[in-house]
Amino acid sequence: MNSMQGVSIYARLSEASYADLWDKKQHIIIIDNDKVEAALKNTEDGNKFSATQAAEFVSHWRVVDHQPETTSGFSATLFQRIDTDPDSGLTAGDYVFANRGTEPKTASDLIMADALGIVFSGKPDNRSRTCTDTAGP
Repeated sequence: MNSMQGVSIYARLSEASYADLWDKKQHIIIIDNDKVEAALKNTEDGNKFSATQAAEFVSHWRVVDHQPETTSGFSATLFQRIDTDPDSGLTAGDYVFANRGTEPKTASDLIMADALGIVFSGKPDNRSRTCTDTAGP
């Protein structure tokens, strides 16, 4: 895989991790392709996929698992490749774990998560601990 192609693929996966893939009415993870596609086009932070991008994404990736945003602000999604792409070297069945970055809803989010959380204290905040709890041993 050339480096730019890899960056493009992983950038799309990273952006997809911001989609709300939790069905609040049924209390289940959204895994149906049509619903995943709709969620990709309707992200709250404005980083929406176009209709073409969303359709292309779900033709190559499926949602395996999703951790909706916790009280600490952590959220992540596990994706699985559906098909083999000889150009990228990704094969059907490959997994990618994508976790979201800080969503700066307020200035205090950035200060607590980034500045105080790691830069000044040298210790991870609750999001990092939640990540390791989610990933398991």
